[in-house]
Amino acid sequence: MTFNKVVVAGGGVLGSQIAYQAAYSGKEVTIWLRSQGSITRTQPKLDALREEYRKAIALMDTPEGKSPANWCKGLAIDEEHFNAAKCLEQSENAYKNIKLELDLAKACEDADLIIESMAEITDEKIAFYKKLAPVLKEKTVIVTNSSTLLPSTFAKFTGRPEKYCSLHFANHIWKQNLAEVMAQEATDPNVFADVMEFANEISMIPVPVLKEKSGYLLLDRATLIENYRKLQRHVGQEVTLIPVVKGNCYGYGAEEITDVLVNDCKVRVIGVGALCEGTAMRRRGVACDLMLLGGIAPQQYHIALHNDIIISIFRPECALAYEELCAAEGRVGRIQIKIETGMNRLGVRPGE
Repeated sequence: MTFNKVVVAGGGVLGSQIAYQAAYSGKEVTIWLRSQGSITRTQPKLDALREEYRKAIALMDTPEGKSPANWCKGLAIDEEHFNAAKCLEQSENAYKNIKLELDLAKACEDADLIIESMAEITDEKIAFYKKLAPVLKEKTVIVTNSSTLLPSTFAKFTGRPEKYCSLHFANHIWKQNLAEVMAQEATDPNVFADVMEFANEISMIPVPVLKEKSGYLLLDRATLIENYRKLQRHVGQEVTLIPVVKGNCYGYGAEEITDVLVNDCKVRVIGVGALCEGTAMRRRGVACDLMLLGGIAPQQYHIALHNDIIISIFRPECALAYEELCAAEGRVGRIQIKIETGMNRLGVRPGE
């Protein structure tokens, strides 16, 4: 099913952004609001979004705007599909065509999709779903934009748990265009697929989340690249920055992060926390210098030597043992001397 008539319940920061982006993508959008005061607060947000889109489009139409840090994939996926005049026209049409409505039944009349984007207050969401259920047609699908409350908490109150799931957006969705689609136990797989397609239609990158989990951590590739380059400019090109990717990048994925660092940031050295992390990178073909931050037993020195991994030396006897191994193997081994600076962990102490 294609969702053309969309109702966003709530005109807060994300609710207004979701509505504007959906309208920008050609959807017929209504924002349902609870009071006249809510309209007074929502309209300025739409005014501000109109200006944000205008500025973003203008920047994208410049050489500077083509950089990953400035490009807004929610407005145009790439340069080939970018036309500044057309994008500006889409934004103006979105601004003009979004409707604000206080009558819930009228707002939801013939709606294909309801996007609940209300405050993270459980009782208020339940009360909304109970009020919503009687006014919907059979076809209507409901999603929640909640980032902290699980969809299973509310499914039974919607009156249609099989047509209910989570569709979570990040702030500044025209730029941070990632949308997580999370099912709950009763979600119909076909509905889940339709919500995934809707996210794609409004220029989001849909990410399926098949196991319920509250809270989200997002890592933007373009921001990672720009942050690295800012640090490099700050310290100067003559200084070697060493990004550390230990512990699978704390769950973000060492392989993915390393690929960005090597291919986009052109790093010269990457730090790892364990020898197995370094050898895994070599097996994947990572060719830049690898520096092992932790200590290893002398019995493992030959693994580091054969994989050209820089090891940490923090005892004179370790340096001698590694020197003997290198001589016996006829290889050049590289080391960093780890100095104790107050953490009372590994390191050569002053005077040693």
